[in-house]
Amino acid sequence: MVNPLRKRKMVNAPWEEEEEMEKRIGKADDLCMHIGERYTKEMVMSLAGTPAVRPSISLIKALELKSCFHIGFRSFEHLKQAHARLLRLGLSQENHLLDTLLGYYTQFGHTHYSKFLFNRTNNPNMFISNTMIKGLVSNDLFDEAISYYQSMRSKSILPNRFTFPLALKACARIFDYRSGLKIHSLVVKLGFDKNVYVNTSLVSMYSKCGNIYDARKVFDNMPEKALISWNVIINGYHDVGKFSEVLSLFRGFLRNGLKPDGFTLAMILCACAELGALEFGEWIHRYVNVNGLEKDLVLNTSLINMYARCGCMDKARGIFDQMLEKDVVAWTSMIQGYEANGFAKEAIGMFFEMERENVKPDCNAVVAVVHACTRLGAMNLGERAINSLKWEEVVTNLPLGTTIIDMYAKCGNSNSAWKVFKEMERDVVVWNATISGLFMNGHAKVAFGLFAQMVKFGLQPMVVLS
Repeated sequence: MVNPLRKRKMVNAPWEEEEEMEKRIGKADDLCMHIGERYTKEMVMSLAGTPAVRPSISLIKALELKSCFHIGFRSFEHLKQAHARLLRLGLSQENHLLDTLLGYYTQFGHTHYSKFLFNRTNNPNMFISNTMIKGLVSNDLFDEAISYYQSMRSKSILPNRFTFPLALKACARIFDYRSGLKIHSLVVKLGFDKNVYVNTSLVSMYSKCGNIYDARKVFDNMPEKALISWNVIINGYHDVGKFSEVLSLFRGFLRNGLKPDGFTLAMILCACAELGALEFGEWIHRYVNVNGLEKDLVLNTSLINMYARCGCMDKARGIFDQMLEKDVVAWTSMIQGYEANGFAKEAIGMFFEMERENVKPDCNAVVAVVHACTRLGAMNLGERAINSLKWEEVVTNLPLGTTIIDMYAKCGNSNSAWKVFKEMERDVVVWNATISGLFMNGHAKVAFGLFAQMVKFGLQPMVVLS
């Protein structure tokens, strides 16, 4: 059978000859035409107005390409093919299509293509600049996002209400307080200081940069506050350890007649856990049940943690047993709760039950169970738990390595403690744990030698050898 794409007519009209040439372009044309065929035909007939009038093939191809852009792209290869076709049709400086291209390149993680395309744009406007900054932020390229924002300003392109939250998010993620201050100044100058989302981004930037005072000042002056605004300021106080203020803000939140979401409630439960505020935590628990949130995995885990920290392991276990879905964080919270409340056997039993359920433990779970094994002198069980991780994970995790050294030392296995010490990354806690372990097990000479090395390296000892 003859391929219809290769079949040539004896006599072609001019528009048919141009179509024949376009057919040879290849894969990109075929793909885009196929996707937008019906949409394009309808548009062409509408534009033509009569069957006797035929638009140029360039217009047809341009419409097909725009149709393709409207529908979207399934893969990076598909996107590159459409980009190549855009260049051939002379549409490489059409801002609407460029904006779509930039967005998809960053969505597929190819920011180098986005930057190359943006830098070759003759007249980038605010929308293209926003798309570029958004793409860099979504790919965690925060320094570059701020750089492109500054470039936008140097070209006298004024930011809008979408630009500021993106730039402020970049500042918050890399703690660029100075750039954040400059953006705040421009926000006020351009009159965006009444916009709820711009203000919320300012609150986030100040709190992430460690200036909770200015964050609260912006928050208090906001004429309108959305749920996310309250979440951001509550999270800011949580991050700096001001848990009483977290609960105070939440009371204000409720007085304003707002309804908390799962994120809000999880933060409040964390504050309750830190403060031992059992009654407040129980109120949150009742609220969760009344509002049908009892299946929320994060909330259930936060409730387990709160009850465990308040010493109510029976209530923590009741929530855990009712959970339909349990991830490693939920299991770890139970193991840590049992260990912290002195139930070493239950912690060890929970750890190995987790393994039987084919849930892979993380370093936090192993730290807790090794602590429990140390209490019981169950070194063999501790080693079984350690073997559930790769050795690289063990020696690069300082809290875990220190806990293992402590277990070996207290169980009288100085050789294994010394082996872990030599292989792992070390901070002052690791040094102190090893020295204490050696000294407890009668290796005073080696302990004094390590003590001298520690002082030589300029580390401050926290153990007393006597």
